Amino acid sequence: MSNIDLTLNDFLESDWESVISTAKTHEYSEYERLLGAKARELAESQGNSAHIKVFQLLSGIYSMHMDLDNPDQPFKPAMVWGNTRSMIVDDITENELNVLAELAPTIEDAEAKARICDILWVRKRNYRMATDAVDCYLTSAATLEDPDMWPPCALRIERAMNIALYLGPKSQSFKNVISHIETVLERYDGTDPLFLSGNLMELLIKRRVGDPSKYSLLAERKALAAESSSNWHVARHYWIIKSRWERLAENADAEKEALIRSAETYVREAQEKIVGDNPNFSVASGHIQSAIDSYRRIGGQQPRVDALHRLLLEYQEKSVSELRAISVSFDPTEAQERARSFVNGKPLLDALVALAMMRNTKKDDIERQVIEEAKQFPLQHLFTGVAINEHGKVVHRKPGMMSDDPEERNAAIRAEMLQKATMTQQISVITVIEPVRQQILSEHYVRESDFFDLAQGSAFVPLGREAIFSRGLHAGFIGDFLVSVHLLIPQIENSIRHLLQQRGVITSYLNSEGIQDEKDINTLLYLPELKEILGEDMLFDLQCILVERVGSNMRNRMAHGLLDETGFSGAIAEYVWWIALKLCFIGWLSVIQQQKMPDESTTNTESND
Repeated sequence: MSNIDLTLNDFLESDWESVISTAKTHEYSEYERLLGAKARELAESQGNSAHIKVFQLLSGIYSMHMDLDNPDQPFKPAMVWGNTRSMIVDDITENELNVLAELAPTIEDAEAKARICDILWVRKRNYRMATDAVDCYLTSAATLEDPDMWPPCALRIERAMNIALYLGPKSQSFKNVISHIETVLERYDGTDPLFLSGNLMELLIKRRVGDPSKYSLLAERKALAAESSSNWHVARHYWIIKSRWERLAENADAEKEALIRSAETYVREAQEKIVGDNPNFSVASGHIQSAIDSYRRIGGQQPRVDALHRLLLEYQEKSVSELRAISVSFDPTEAQERARSFVNGKPLLDALVALAMMRNTKKDDIERQVIEEAKQFPLQHLFTGVAINEHGKVVHRKPGMMSDDPEERNAAIRAEMLQKATMTQQISVITVIEPVRQQILSEHYVRESDFFDLAQGSAFVPLGREAIFSRGLHAGFIGDFLVSVHLLIPQIENSIRHLLQQRGVITSYLNSEGIQDEKDINTLLYLPELKEILGEDMLFDLQCILVERVGSNMRNRMAHGLLDETGFSGAIAEYVWWIALKLCFIGWLSVIQQQKMPDESTTNTESND
């Protein structure tokens, strides 16, 4: 219906606001659902074509996701499928923008009006619409305000702040946003149980407004209250906020003390995990490592770091006995529901850790299955074969597994292992990784900045590569695997080279002319030293998905332009993203396992000499 030019009367006669008035919650997602259903209803009954287009357009407008990390382009498509996507702001025509500008003053629903005004501000730089958008976002935030389900309210306040900043810190719009924030903080006075007050205080800190002494005390009260109920995640959040207020007030000692209190919450949480009938030293080890990382960022805390390092080694030793193999049913529906329930209701960080730490392909299991199947179905493995790509070209010749030649038989077993591993990776995405990703997306507003701290604290990410990793991880998390895979695969290769260099491994060639070229990942992934760093299972997974011809060979196919857009939208692309996420979470583990206490390091060096 793109050839239909809409008019203001088309919108008014469609009575679209009465449709959204039935919404259970006054949020964009609910509006999009109701308007889309109405468009389909009219289309099926062959209703008024202009009205159908009104509902289709508005449904698309309210489907867009808000991206607060990009104030200039704050709206992203809700979904991306291969080479198609849902609506973006640039899809709206000039005719439609002009009609929306006429429509905006007539809209009574604040949530609905805020989005229309915001779009007109983004596309047309209409300052009147900007001021209206700020006012409507604040009104909508008040309607959606809920201390337990706080993100919708905070999201709208932050967007109002972003727009108001364009209008200037002396504008009435900016003053209105600050007044709204301080009113909410005063009303709750620290009684909200989660992060609403913290999120609003962070907005004030970022703009260097508000009374540091007043809000520092508020943050401290919140932190202490959370500690009293063992809500360590909340406590850490507010100790960090207190430290930022103290920094704003230039109280260095108070800032340092708040950071120490934040670090100690990890220690206390770890101690909780090892008491009772079912102690969990694996989880406790993770908390102690987080405490060590926090103290290192504070600086000047080496005695405490050393003490915690000794405790970490003790916990890690005890955690070995806790390791258990986890089997997953191959019934997709059952497995998907179980995967979703695993992260349902968890804080964002805990949910991301749970996703990253899910088990990847086990090489020994794959090899055992291949050998057992060859015994049960020998005819299937009697003859040689070929592997072809999506264009029908032969990319690998597979020998017969029943060959009398040991080398040929081993090569055949490995080829079967790679094929089975590829299938296992795809099943993992369908049954576990994708359902968990969608569940987290449905519960949390995840930003690129959420991944920056992970990248910055991971030994797998070399200095200066944090922003690339965080952008790639975030792109994959919101489903843009085309961008994610292009960013992450080269960085995985560089990180592997970096890890090897830290071990003293030479990662370059030296030819007869004195030219030194770096070895690429096709060589690096088969160096024996890397097996010691990443482990056999991770190494096999990376070989299969990145460089093996019988596997997915994503790195080489991408590097040589052999993949079209659909090649970056399937399960294998998502598995590449997940492997990168996993490596960032556990990348530091191999380094820590190699580290010894200073006295042990000296002793080992002497004995080796």
